[in-house]
Amino acid sequence: MMYESFASFYDVLTSDIDYGAWADYISELFSRHNLSPKLLAELGCGTGNVTVQLCKKGYDVIGTDLSEEMLSVARAKLDDEGFTHTMLLRQDMTRLDLYGCVDGAVCCLDGMNYLTKTEQMQACLERVKLFLKPGGIFIFDMNSRWKFENVLDGNTFVYDEQDVYCVWQNDYNRKTKLCDFYLTFFGEQRDGSYFRTDELHRERAYSQRHMEKLIKEAGLSLLGVYGELTFDEPKEDCQRLFYVVRKEN
Repeated sequence: MMYESFASFYDVLTSDIDYGAWADYISELFSRHNLSPKLLAELGCGTGNVTVQLCKKGYDVIGTDLSEEMLSVARAKLDDEGFTHTMLLRQDMTRLDLYGCVDGAVCCLDGMNYLTKTEQMQACLERVKLFLKPGGIFIFDMNSRWKFENVLDGNTFVYDEQDVYCVWQNDYNRKTKLCDFYLTFFGEQRDGSYFRTDELHRERAYSQRHMEKLIKEAGLSLLGVYGELTFDEPKEDCQRLFYVVRKEN
């Protein structure tokens, strides 16, 4: 099952990501679009790295993720940081079901690319709109089509860390716009023996024009599209795009 093994090693393999900078950027995006949210929903919160940083900035966060394993890691991490009140829900992004409305929502680190069908993306955007308060903002990032075609396709990445050895192979289909990630993990067990486990992940490339169309059809307003962790329009070779959309009053 997706993320069964990845959950155990995710933090090791993504240790180079500055999650504090991500939280600062998200906070600044809210500010630049005249919103001071208190309660946020985080879709695809994973092991809670961004969640913790958002909590440290004073936001109340409801984290959702489909992976029970990821949520288990996130729960322990949040409790260790003293954020025991932070709610975590095991939910599919296309079936988001909160207990009430939120001031804002976020989805970080290409979680939206995992919605590989147009109808899934549409459902997700509509569910977010349903639970956003009028004037609420949804911020999300996506891997760009340029990245799939020029950085990921056909390439293999190897991570040799103390606790795990990971081989990550990529296969992108330009016709279907789907990219398969083949992850193989090797690690040492407590008895000294070694294990191997394999996972398949899949993301879809969405063009900016396609996303703008889907956002409009979901009844949301597009406030801006930005390059990775910038406030500039994305360049042609931008690897990650940030979208800021609003539920109008």
